Amino acid sequence: MINNIKGQLLIAEDNFKAATKKQWNVVAGKLYRAQEQKRELESQIDLFKLELAELSHHRNTCGDEYYYQLQSMPGSVQYGIIPELQHVDLNPYRKEKRNFWRLYKY
Repeated sequence: MINNIKGQLLIAEDNFKAATKKQWNVVAGKLYRAQEQKRELESQIDLFKLELAELSHHRNTCGDEYYYQLQSMPGSVQYGIIPELQHVDLNPYRKEKRNFWRLYKY
């Protein structure tokens, strides 16, 4: 078992294969740093979007090379609050599950 600093269980050994090649750790490190950079860039993008909206006085605006346009899309359906669906099993209506990988650092 591998525990984090606070002693919480992170990994049960029988659920994970041990990485035996140095290359795995090198690539994992590259991925982790890229994810950190992506989070930082996303944060900067959010700030730039807000600043540009303020500079546009929250109106569609065009400049020499760019235009900034407000777009809307409908919100998600809150199925849990629809009375007619309270006792309906929605699992048969779900799309196929999607799998994804996520890298953690201890």
